[in-house]
Amino acid sequence: MRETIAAFIIAGVLAAVLALPGSAGLFGVAPAAPDTDVWNTLWIFHVVADRFAGDGPPLSANPILGFPGTTNLWPHIGSIFVPLLLSPITHFSGPTVALNLAGLAAIFLSVFVAFRFFLTICGDGAPALAAAALFGAGAFGVEEIHFGNPELAAIFVVPLAALSMVRLLDDPSTGRAYGAGAALGLATAVNPYHGVTAHAFAVLAVAYKYFEKPASVEIEPVEIEPVEIEPVAEPEPSSEDEFVESTEDATVAELLAGPDDDLDDLDELNFGGGDDILARGDRAMERMHPDDKLALRLGWRAVSIGLGISAMILLPTLVGALFSPGYGSATKAGADAATASWDLLEPIFFARAYPATLSLPLLVIALAGLYKAPKGYRFWMLAALAFYLLALGPEVRAWGRATGVPGPMALLDAIPGGDRLRFAYRFGVGFHLTIGAAAAITLRRLLEYAERLNLPDLVFGRALVLLAAVLCLASLPTIPYPVRTAPVDYVLTDRPEKGAVMELPATDDFYLNSRRLFGHRIHHRPFLGGRPMPDLPQTYSPTLASPLFDALMAAGGPEGTPVLSDRQIESGRLKMRREHVAFVAVHRKWPGAEAAAQLAERAFGEPVFDDDKTALYFVGGGL
Repeated sequence: MRETIAAFIIAGVLAAVLALPGSAGLFGVAPAAPDTDVWNTLWIFHVVADRFAGDGPPLSANPILGFPGTTNLWPHIGSIFVPLLLSPITHFSGPTVALNLAGLAAIFLSVFVAFRFFLTICGDGAPALAAAALFGAGAFGVEEIHFGNPELAAIFVVPLAALSMVRLLDDPSTGRAYGAGAALGLATAVNPYHGVTAHAFAVLAVAYKYFEKPASVEIEPVEIEPVEIEPVAEPEPSSEDEFVESTEDATVAELLAGPDDDLDDLDELNFGGGDDILARGDRAMERMHPDDKLALRLGWRAVSIGLGISAMILLPTLVGALFSPGYGSATKAGADAATASWDLLEPIFFARAYPATLSLPLLVIALAGLYKAPKGYRFWMLAALAFYLLALGPEVRAWGRATGVPGPMALLDAIPGGDRLRFAYRFGVGFHLTIGAAAAITLRRLLEYAERLNLPDLVFGRALVLLAAVLCLASLPTIPYPVRTAPVDYVLTDRPEKGAVMELPATDDFYLNSRRLFGHRIHHRPFLGGRPMPDLPQTYSPTLASPLFDALMAAGGPEGTPVLSDRQIESGRLKMRREHVAFVAVHRKWPGAEAAAQLAERAFGEPVFDDDKTALYFVGGGL
């Protein structure tokens, strides 16, 4: 109980320091760095909350993204589970509060659940808590909070699924099998990467259970000294002598064997035949125990349940990806160009978002266990090796250069929809979890060694936990990033004219367009301007094609803004009005804004709203 309370406190402290954005409060800032997915995430929180409150557009046909058509949103949300879970908070308090609480809960649950998992593995609270702190508040989880991805930061679902599988294989029951299957499905619901990692661990655990051999027991021979037995007077005959008469010709071996045993092999059963008895005992030990067979059967059942739940969860995404125009080719091109995977030395220098790395302590401690490896250590190191290879991606890189050697993830690319999993480094969660288990076992052995040296193992264990917590706090906390809606978004809410908004300068920079998406949550007008989501090619209606439209979209670009006649401007403006484009917003501080503003002012007249950030033009004005 004391260990659980200590884990609860340490997990809370680490979460508060690393996830909360300081004294600025929950409402005005997000726990993320600039130019990350935070704007897109906030927008998704808002859209999901509105949709399930009955106020927003359907996720399968969202007019905000795909104007002048509609765009299927399912392929572009890795998971809506976290936004859906927090939709009541989003609805009443706003998406910024929901995002802050998601980051806080992610670190807390990751440390606490990992502690329960490592405690089951090593059986000692101090090593389990030290390893859990380095895992749960380590590189991956805090990094994804920096990137504004709360569903990826929720790495606690992986140790939760692993804990369910370990308990099932150690103590098989039908209830545990369904619980483990549900935990595997939950990992997929939170994020597909975590689902693949959890299922991979489950398969490794069941396979290890199958190939694991029970250790044979060596029996040392015991010398029996002869004992003198004094003669005993023969008892009086009785009615029980019938039993003696029926067995007076039976041998001792026959009496020991019983009526169902084969007596042909028992001729050598005597005090000198001990070697044969031990040989038969070893062969019997090699046979699988019925409980092991039950564990294997229920283990595969849990994996099947998890795969079934995952298939139902991912089905809308896969179907949406297949039927979304141009999505497949864009995804494959993005997968080939932007595959983010580990380098060969990445586990040692894994620190993408901030300078402190917590992979190295876990790795060093785990490798120290190679000296006289403790019981159960081998499985965790082999599992860590499997996840390490998976995180290397479809092509192994060494010192930043491609080697041409295919990695295990190349098999996932061959599966339909598998090329969506293009960030192989996210499978490093499995590596850190299994290395953490090996480290916890090694630390447990270190404490046992300290106890044999008459050292205060309790003080030594607390020192390990304190050191791990200090290492976690040495990493940078999340950066308070201001989240403010531009005044022009509220102006567009009050304007009576209906229609879409063309956002200029047009850009394919996803992070810049994500800010526009967040502003659109205010006025809910359709979006027109650049690529609004990753892997989504922006397409426009052919009726919008005109020299004016093309010039507005290219304004400030490398080709320069073309010179247009008054007739070309008037024709393009009328086409935009017929296609229900009502406003053009030029964001002044973006590259190319000056050229876009000059063209918009010539085409549409004076802006109807202007401040130091945005100039808003009404398409119905002008020439």
